Amino acid sequence: PRVATLWNSTNGALMATISGHGAGLRDAQFSPDDQLIVTASEDKTARIWSTKGVSLQELPGHQKLVNSAHFSPDGTRVATASDDGTSRIWAVLTGRRLSIARLPMDDIAFSTDGRWAAGLHDDGDGSRTFGRWPTESPETPDQVVSNMSHFAFSGDGTTSVLVGSEVVWIWDSIKRSSNAIPIRNRKAAVLALNHDGSLMLWSAASEGAQFWQLKPAVRELGVRTPEGADPLPSMDTVAFSPDGRFLLAAMSDGTAGVLNAKNGYLIATLRGPGSALLRATFVRGTDAVVTVNTNGDVRSFNTEECGPKISMLELANRRVTRRLTQAEKVRYLP
Repeated sequence: PRVATLWNSTNGALMATISGHGAGLRDAQFSPDDQLIVTASEDKTARIWSTKGVSLQELPGHQKLVNSAHFSPDGTRVATASDDGTSRIWAVLTGRRLSIARLPMDDIAFSTDGRWAAGLHDDGDGSRTFGRWPTESPETPDQVVSNMSHFAFSGDGTTSVLVGSEVVWIWDSIKRSSNAIPIRNRKAAVLALNHDGSLMLWSAASEGAQFWQLKPAVRELGVRTPEGADPLPSMDTVAFSPDGRFLLAAMSDGTAGVLNAKNGYLIATLRGPGSALLRATFVRGTDAVVTVNTNGDVRSFNTEECGPKISMLELANRRVTRRLTQAEKVRYLP
């Protein structure tokens, strides 16, 4: 599609239609303050838009389609990745290109402190190459690693994790040190870090969610499967809540699950009408959850599955009108 649509996540109202690219769109992202949108297109450009659908900047210069575009954490820069074998950083206000890294990337992201940019490239043989570079000197990549599948930055920018088929690399940007964890040929399907980088979750396609403590020392916590609970379906995507207490996962059975990150209990299951869910994520700064299904439909849920906004603790207290048992406290209380 050449058009992006902007919807109000509270009431589902159409707010704006974004059109103007000469070919299909590959990516769209909000700025950190939710006032701007950047799009990446097959027409070899990226564009910056207002939330009213007004084009503010065109970012030309790539020689092939642009796969990915992402705002820096402070909203002043945009990073783009293209099939032309380059990744570029642009000034939001002027549209001027600030730097170029000659690394082929299919997707791209900034670290939370904005000092690093990183991405993955599909090598065409089932493996992917990871590249990371300092945004102030992109001509000298800090790290290029083959046979990788996923990477993630912690929310505070202090930790980054890189997962391959044989090893997990954990990089501490404060100590400038790294750890390598062998994972015995278990290719990760999903990867998530909590905000301060102290807890990591990754899941292989045929196994449960593997939890690792990363701070103060790296330690495997294992699969968190509560006693007596049914095994969960495999996860297609997963994310920590902003406060790190909960996990939101899009499951292979077409549902989304909200889990207690402390003990792995499934607290709520979200289902949309009809088609299976592809992705689920927390909405920044709210209690809402947004899901996307295989038909391209977007739905907004809250913690009580479309009821009034309410915390998980309040939900447990409202539904249980007696003192919680110890088992119920373990299940519901983070």
